[in-house]
Amino acid sequence: MTDALELYDRAAMGLAVRFGIRPRRVATPGGAVALYDGEGRGELPTLVLQHGLGAGNAAQFLPLATVALRDFRRVVCVDLPGHGASPPLARMDPHGLYDAVAHALDTETSGPLVLVGNSLGGAVMLEYALQRPARTHALVLTSPAGAPCTDAERDDTLRVFSMRSARDARAFFARMHRRPPVWSRWMARGVIARFGTPHVQELVASFRDGLSFSPARLAAHQVPTLLAWGTDDRLLPASMLAWWKAHLPATVEEPPWGHCPHLDDPVGFYRRVRAFTRAAR
Repeated sequence: MTDALELYDRAAMGLAVRFGIRPRRVATPGGAVALYDGEGRGELPTLVLQHGLGAGNAAQFLPLATVALRDFRRVVCVDLPGHGASPPLARMDPHGLYDAVAHALDTETSGPLVLVGNSLGGAVMLEYALQRPARTHALVLTSPAGAPCTDAERDDTLRVFSMRSARDARAFFARMHRRPPVWSRWMARGVIARFGTPHVQELVASFRDGLSFSPARLAAHQVPTLLAWGTDDRLLPASMLAWWKAHLPATVEEPPWGHCPHLDDPVGFYRRVRAFTRAAR
C-alpha cells in the first residue's frame, strides 16, 4: 500500500520533470547515486542540493529546485546512498556516503558549485568543500551534522531516529519543525518505515563511532560559508551550534526555522541562498 510520503515524492518528481529536471543514475566505485539534474536559465553557478538522513531524499528539494532554475545555470539534487533512488552501499557509514556523492559530483558536474546541505547532507557538503575548495563557490549549511557532542546528547538524538510508533513519529516531527505541519500525521507511517530499514539503521549505528570534524581541519576553511541554525530546531543538540560558532569560519544566522528550512520556509530559505550566492562573488 502506497503511503502519503511516497505520494509526496511522486508528486514532487512529477512536477520537477515538467520543469525539465531529469532523474538519472551515476555509477560510482561504491554504488550508484541518483541525481535529479536540470539546466537552468540564470547566471549563477551550478546549485547542488543535498538532503539529510532517513526519511529524506531529493524530493524534499525538488520544488525549490524548479524555482532555482531561473537563477542558476544548473540545479542538481542528490539522493544519498540508501535513500530515494540510490541503492544502499555495501557498508553504510558517513565516509562511504561522502565518497559516493563526491565521485558523482566530480564526474557529472563542471565549474564552480554552490553546495547546500541539510543535517547529514550538510556534513557531506562540508567535507566536499574542505577537500575541493577550488570547486566550491559558496557553501550553505542548515543545521549540519558533524559537530561533537556528549554521549548523552548523541544517545538522545539516536533514540529519535529509532522510532517504532506513531507517538515516536510525532515526537520526531515536533523536534524537527518549528510547528509540526498538518500533513505530518499522514506522513508518520512512511517516516517510520524509512527510518526502520536495515541500511538506514546501519548508518545510524555508525554515528556511535563519532561523526565529527576537527578544529584543525576547519581552521583552514576559506570558502564563503553560511551556517543557518533555526531557533526552533530541537532535533540536534544546541551544543553543536556553539561548537560550529567556535570553530567553523562562517556567517552564522539563527532564523525562526526548524531543522529543515527548505520545508518550514522554502521561499525565505531560497531567497537567502540566492542572496548569499550573489554576495559570494
